[in-house]
Amino acid sequence: MKAALYIRVSTDDQAEHGHSMEAQEARLREFCEHHEHEVVGVYADGGVSGTVPFAERPEGGRLLAERVRLGTQLVLGLKTDRIGRSLFEILRVH
Repeated sequence: MKAALYIRVSTDDQAEHGHSMEAQEARLREFCEHHEHEVVGVYADGGVSGTVPFAERPEGGRLLAERVRLGTQLVLGLKTDRIGRSLFEILRVH
C-alpha cells in the first residue's frame, strides 16, 4: 500500500523531550518497511496545535491536496493525536 507519513509537534519542549519529528519519521518508516508499505510522501508540521483542523495546517492541507495524485491509500501518524484531537477530524483525513 502507498502511505503518506504525517508528523507533528506542537511545542519546542515536545520536540526536545517527547517524540521529535525525526524520531516520529523513523518509527513510521520502520512500520512501513515491516508491513511493506511504500512511502509516497512525508508531511511535517512543526509548532502547530492539534486543535487546528488538519486541512488548515500547512502540511496537512498539502497532504490532502496531493493524496489522490500520489495514489495514497494510508495516512499514518505516530499517534492519533498527531492527526487530530477529535474522532471526527481523524475520520475526515482518512
